[in-house]
Amino acid sequence: MTLVLFILYGCQNNNSSQNNSGLIKNDEKVLDRLNNRILISNNRLIGKEIKFVENPTLSDGFTKNVLLVYNSFDCYSCLEKGYNILDKIKNESDQVNLYMIRLNKEIGENKMLNFDLNGINIIEDNDQLRNFLMETYTPVLITINKNNLITHVYHPITGVDDTQEVNNYINNTLQKL
Repeated sequence: MTLVLFILYGCQNNNSSQNNSGLIKNDEKVLDRLNNRILISNNRLIGKEIKFVENPTLSDGFTKNVLLVYNSFDCYSCLEKGYNILDKIKNESDQVNLYMIRLNKEIGENKMLNFDLNGINIIEDNDQLRNFLMETYTPVLITINKNNLITHVYHPITGVDDTQEVNNYINNTLQKL
């Protein structure tokens, strides 16, 4: 519950507890709980084989897949942050197969319509992937290697300064291509 409140809190555009740069004032307890949840989620995913019906295949020179997984109720600014990372990866390498995956096609708003999806594969409503990620909050960026193993995970959250984490995720995804 605290995580949901923190994410909603961070996604608000006009929040009185934000400083002039738009970042949430550091509440040590909330940030620690959030970091613990992310660490547990990431440790559960990294190194696992990911399988789902429309499993991305690596062909035609692609060496990795990057999935931006979200549901229709995710914070728009968090999804936008994830999309911007996906777009940066797309612009820096033509060897990464990119996907946006909406887990719940039948409900909520299709937020993908707001993005330029040229060069990005779309998958909607995948129960196997939703079950695999059941304890992982979304949106989430997942890097998968040629053996379908998860190598890197990043949760785009607005309202916190995580520039170094974003850069690490992008660099780790693009290394050894």
